[in-house]
Amino acid sequence: MTPTTPEASPCPRLSTSRPRRSSQTTSCRSKPTCPRNGPHSIAAAHRTCARREEIVEVSELIFGDINNGVYKCGFASSQTAYEDAYDTLFARLDWLEERLTTRRFLVGDTITQADIRLWTTLVRFDAVYHNHFKCNRNKLIEMPALWGYARDLFQTPGFGDTIDFDNIKAHYYGVHTGLNPNRIIPKGPRIEQWWTPHGREAIGGRPFGNGTPPTPAA
Repeated sequence: MTPTTPEASPCPRLSTSRPRRSSQTTSCRSKPTCPRNGPHSIAAAHRTCARREEIVEVSELIFGDINNGVYKCGFASSQTAYEDAYDTLFARLDWLEERLTTRRFLVGDTITQADIRLWTTLVRFDAVYHNHFKCNRNKLIEMPALWGYARDLFQTPGFGDTIDFDNIKAHYYGVHTGLNPNRIIPKGPRIEQWWTPHGREAIGGRPFGNGTPPTPAA
């Protein structure tokens, strides 16, 4: 996998960033359809639409600056491109660190698409991206809110029980021979720390809302 663009652009440091709206939000611009069309139903529908737009917005920021950002660092073809991608990546991680200090999940009080999108990069960060892609300002374990958040998700059914760190490292360090010509796979980092208490239940929120958690993977 390679980045979708060769160069990185600076990202806004805080939530004032307003990316172009995705077509997924179009339906929220029309009048909501409610069972009885009463004031409480209309208010609930508007809240749902606002939440959906925020999920899309946060997901787009995460994709451009973090999911794709680590690849922009790892496969940069010039020092300038690498440093731009690096600065953009860690500016966005700092923004998320602040955001997650006072909220358990990224949008609202349950897991959403935005959390799943961020999770896929966080779970690989220390094992792969920090060293292999030169994303080395901080390790995930050195960012308290993000590290607690990542452990919270890891210990939630459907997340950590689907992860094989040995397989992840074997893939990245074995496939990218341009970055690792001898295909040497690092032994670390230690993974038992993923099971340590995170304490984020105190912030509130319910991972699956009123839904049913998935059965843990075998």
